[in-house]
Amino acid sequence: MLPNHPQQTTVFVEVAKDVGLGVGAAWKERGGWKSRATPLGRYLTEIDAASFAISIALECLPAVLLKTDHKRAEVVTKSRLAVEVLQNTRPWALRTIADARRHAERIKRQGAEVAITWLPSSTSNNDGKRASLSAQRAAKQPAKAMRSASLSYVKQAVREKWKPTTKLNRHIKDARKSVAARYLQLKSGHAVTGAHLMRIGKVVDARCWWCERSGQTVTHLFLECRKWRTERETMIRKLRDKEVAIIETRGRRNVKTLFGDNVVAEVLEFIEKTEVGKRPADASDVVDTWDIERLDRSEDEARDGG
Repeated sequence: MLPNHPQQTTVFVEVAKDVGLGVGAAWKERGGWKSRATPLGRYLTEIDAASFAISIALECLPAVLLKTDHKRAEVVTKSRLAVEVLQNTRPWALRTIADARRHAERIKRQGAEVAITWLPSSTSNNDGKRASLSAQRAAKQPAKAMRSASLSYVKQAVREKWKPTTKLNRHIKDARKSVAARYLQLKSGHAVTGAHLMRIGKVVDARCWWCERSGQTVTHLFLECRKWRTERETMIRKLRDKEVAIIETRGRRNVKTLFGDNVVAEVLEFIEKTEVGKRPADASDVVDTWDIERLDRSEDEARDGG
C-alpha cells in the first residue's frame, strides 16, 4: 500500500453498523479530502456491505483520476473476505461484485491501474478514519432502496416487510373456521355475494337470492336484506348496548362500523345465525363451498383446480 505516493490516488472504504449498515469512502484530491457515504439498510451481510463500498469507490475513481492526473489507484478495505470474493473467478456473482468488476475494467480501459488492498483492522491509519466517520453517519440513516443482498437476508427483509402488524382478534380465532372465513371474506369484500360474483364473472345478475332486491352487496346483506331482519335487530340492539351506532352517509348506512375490533363478537354471532356470505343450499351451483382464494381465480383455472 502506497497511500502517500505522489502518483497514486488512494481511496479508503469503511463499513459501519448502527440503525442499519452504512459505507463510506474517502480520498484526497488537490483541493483536499473528499468523501462519499451511502446507507444500505439492515438486510445485508457485512461482506455484502464491504463489497458495495469497494464498488462505489471504483465507480468514483475515473472522475477522480482525471482531476489528479494519476495513472494508478488503490482501494483500501478492512474486509479480507470481500477482497477474496472479488478475486474469485466464478461466472456468477452478486450485483455489487459484478458492478465492482465492471468499474475496474472501465478504469483499465482508460489507461490506469487499480489495486484492491486488504488492510487488517489492527493496522491503524488516520486517513482511513475519514471514511469511517462517513460510514458511521450513513449507518444512522434509512436506506432509500433494497440493495443486492445474500438470499437469506432478502428472505428476512420480505418476512419483516409483510409480517402482520396486529394479532388476529381472539373472537375470530375462537370462532368456527367456516364462520371466521366468512367474516374475513365479507370484511375484505371478496365474499360470496351477488355483487362480487358478478364482478368476477360468475353470475350475470347481482340480485339478492334471499329477497330478490337488486344489488346484493355486503351492506345489503348486513343492514337491508329482509331475510335476516330478526338476526339484524338482535345484533344492532347489542351494538347499542355498547354505544356503537351505524353511521348514515348520504342516505346509506355505513357497514364499515360492523368490522371494527370492538364489535367482532356481535358480528360473528350474526354471521353464525344467518347464511350471509353463502349461497342457498338448493342453488344450482356450489359457490358457497369455495374459499376466498378460489373466488378470485379465472373460470378455467377454477375448473382445472377441481
